[in-house]
Amino acid sequence: ALSMHSSKKNRGLAFVTMGSEEEALSALKNLNLSTVNDRTIKVDFAKPKKKQPAVPSAPVEKNVVFVGNLTWRVRSRHLRELFASTPGVQSVEVIFHTTTPRRSAGYAFVSFSSKEEAEAAISTFNGKVHYLKCCMSNIKRCCSLLFKL
Repeated sequence: ALSMHSSKKNRGLAFVTMGSEEEALSALKNLNLSTVNDRTIKVDFAKPKKKQPAVPSAPVEKNVVFVGNLTWRVRSRHLRELFASTPGVQSVEVIFHTTTPRRSAGYAFVSFSSKEEAEAAISTFNGKVHYLKCCMSNIKRCCSLLFKL
């Protein structure tokens, strides 16, 4: 199966199901780091998906803050940096478009240890414009992110 961004552009990866373990090992041995259409390919066994945690039987109280109006370049690590001085941050999750997976949907959720810490973060950041300079190692260039929380 070929993994595609859209119907016109592939993501540069594919999954192949082999008939046996021996065939898979042979393909790995003979094809890894070979050249196809002037590109070096990497062949490896697929990694299993991370297991989703079981749904708790009792409702868990969450102190989650919605962060909106983000530029599509913002990643979780950028928000972790922004909220670094804010006590009680437990997790940061930027939400991504399903149709364009490398672009954020423009919002995120930040979880805090307590309701008081979440409210303190809201009063610190709500309605203010924030400038965050970040370097994206995969692009090897810096970008400036300007957004309002």
